[in-house]
Amino acid sequence: MTRVIGGFLKGRKLSTPEGMDTRPTMDRTKEALFGSIQFDVPQSRFLDLFAGSGGIGIEAVSRGAASLDLVEKDPRAIRVIRQNLKDLGIENCSRLWTQDVEKALVLLEESHRQFDIIFMDPPYHKGFEEKIGTLVAAGSLLADSGMLIIESSAETDFMLPKMECFKVKTYKTAKFSFFRKQPEGAPMKTGVYPGSFDPVTLGHLDIIERGLKIVDKLVVGILNNSAKTPMFSLDERIRLMKTACEPYGERVEIVAFSGLLVDFLKEQDSTKVIRGLRAVTDFEYELQMAQANRSLYPEMETIFLTTRAEYAYISSTVVKDVLRNGGDVSHFVPSSTLEMLYKFRR
Repeated sequence: MTRVIGGFLKGRKLSTPEGMDTRPTMDRTKEALFGSIQFDVPQSRFLDLFAGSGGIGIEAVSRGAASLDLVEKDPRAIRVIRQNLKDLGIENCSRLWTQDVEKALVLLEESHRQFDIIFMDPPYHKGFEEKIGTLVAAGSLLADSGMLIIESSAETDFMLPKMECFKVKTYKTAKFSFFRKQPEGAPMKTGVYPGSFDPVTLGHLDIIERGLKIVDKLVVGILNNSAKTPMFSLDERIRLMKTACEPYGERVEIVAFSGLLVDFLKEQDSTKVIRGLRAVTDFEYELQMAQANRSLYPEMETIFLTTRAEYAYISSTVVKDVLRNGGDVSHFVPSSTLEMLYKFRR
C-alpha cells in the first residue's frame, strides 16, 4: 500500500497490484520528482506511461493537473488503477488506455491529443527508455513547451533525437531524465572527438555515447599521422569505428583528418572538442593542448569527460599489447568489432 504525498489528496491510500513485478516510485524519490516540477504541474495535461498502479499520475492530479491519461496493459494493474481513480473520486478528469504503450501512442496521436508533461517509468534494462522516448520525440503528443520525464535505473544511459536533455536527477538506484523539444530551426550543435583510435575501445564508445548528450552530432575525427606507424591502417581504423558506431545512426560521422585539429574543426563548422580523461596525467597533457589550440582558434571550447571507472584501465596501447601477445581482448573492445579486429591482425 502506498499513499499520495502531496496536494488535496495527501495521505490517501493507493492500492498496488499484488503478485506483479511492479516497482512503485518510493515516496522520497516521488517527492524529489514533484519538487522539480512543482510549478509545471498545476493546470497541466499529464500523461503517465507504464502507469502501474497509477501513483505518479494520481499524484499529479492531487497537485493540480487539469487532466490525466494513463497507459497500462496488465489486467491486474488496470483493475487497481480503476479502483484507485474511483476511490479518490477523480474518474471524471482521468482516462485509462488499456493497450500496450506503442499502440496507445498511436491512438493518442490519432485523437490529436497533446500533453504538457509526459512521464514514463518503463521496466528497467529492456531498452524502453530510448525506444518509447524516440516515438514520443517523433510525434506530436508533447506540447511545444512541454517536458518528457523518463525514470530509469541510475546506470542506464540513452539518447533521444530532436530532444534536449536539460536536467538529470539521480536518487540512489534510480534517475529522472528531463527532456524538452529542440526549437524548430535551432542550429545543430556539432562536436568533434579526435584521436588515432588504434583501435577503438569500449572507453572510446563510452565517451561517444556521453558526448551525444551534449551535442546533436558528433564527428569522430580519425587522425592520419604520417610520423607514426599505427598497428591498424587508416582504412581499417575507419571501418572498425564505423562498425562500432552503427547504433548511433546519422548522429555520428566518421571522418579522417591530418594536420592541425583547429583546421579540422573549422572544416566541420564546429567549435566544440570532446576529450576523454582516464587519469590526472591525461589532464595535464590535455589542458596544455587545449590551451595551445585555443590560442590558434579562440572560439574553440574543449569539453573533458572523465572515463567511467570500469573503463579507466583500457587504452588502445593495452589492446595492442594484448593482441601482439595473442591474448583475449574481448572485454576491451566493442563486440561488433572483435571478429574484424582479429582478421586485420592476421
